[in-house]
Amino acid sequence: MALIRRIAFAAIAFVMSGIVDAGEPTRIDAATSASAEASWDRMVTETSEETRSKLRIALYQLNAVAANASGLRGIAYHSALQDPSVVRVKDKVAGLTAEQIIELANQTSSTR
Repeated sequence: MALIRRIAFAAIAFVMSGIVDAGEPTRIDAATSASAEASWDRMVTETSEETRSKLRIALYQLNAVAANASGLRGIAYHSALQDPSVVRVKDKVAGLTAEQIIELANQTSSTR
């Protein structure tokens, strides 16, 4: 009887943890380039159109700062600006939510 209660409690706890986690915002998983891309794609699809636009601008800003920091000449033609990628800035945005990425880009671009 005690075993059945433990199993039932464990099952309920497992189900409840899934329900609680369902409301958590997506964060960038920067463990690998593939995981960064996958979490970025998930993040973009889960946000509103307004946030999605801000998020894409933020990615562009962060890629521009990264390209500028590397001392590249002809920055306007650099691939970071032609095709912004979360992979280029994955270490900078690791573990961040969409709102945090937008805030980081705003802070970064205003201090440069």
